[in-house]
Amino acid sequence: MEWLFLVTGLFSAALLPVLAPTGFEPKALLYYALMVLFAEIVLAYGVLSYAKYRNAKLRYLLSRAIVSWETERPLPKRLFLPYLVSLLFGILLTVLMRINGMDFLTTLLLSLAAAFSLLGWMLMAQKRILRALADAPSFVLAHNGMVNAGKAEVFNGTSRGVIKAGEADGNLCLTVLRGKKTEELLLPIPDDKRQAVTDFLTDMKEYFDGKD
Repeated sequence: MEWLFLVTGLFSAALLPVLAPTGFEPKALLYYALMVLFAEIVLAYGVLSYAKYRNAKLRYLLSRAIVSWETERPLPKRLFLPYLVSLLFGILLTVLMRINGMDFLTTLLLSLAAAFSLLGWMLMAQKRILRALADAPSFVLAHNGMVNAGKAEVFNGTSRGVIKAGEADGNLCLTVLRGKKTEELLLPIPDDKRQAVTDFLTDMKEYFDGKD
């Protein structure tokens, strides 16, 4: 699907020289083609770099994992954020170009080209992020972060982190601080992970006892 949006974006951009009332001189056409290609490369680099960063953070947490196992994964949701962002981007670009006096045809085609291209690259980035999360354990507790409920987060030890951990009724009980809010997590411990959890809780208690 993402390739369809990318092709649609390029097609919209390619229509401008064909439909332009005054036409394009050869030099202007070459300049326009180079600008479209440059914008496409910049857009792809920016969006895919974000996916690369998210996946690098996930790999980093996996490399520093203390305990990990499979939990019940949340049902996959249709993520509409790329569609919303590309729509708003297209609207904003339309407004800016009209304010700067561009004609309706140029505004329409360039806005469509930008919006569809952004949507295609965002969907591609989203697919890479979701694929990396699907290949990782659904729950990972690392030395300085956690993967849970389809999200990977790195703790800073001050405003974000695990402030309390324990075991009760076969569950790993975690109190996670995020800014000024805390969240209580209860995670059923698989039988083959009980010793690893016990070792983690012992190490954590010894650490805080020694810190005092």
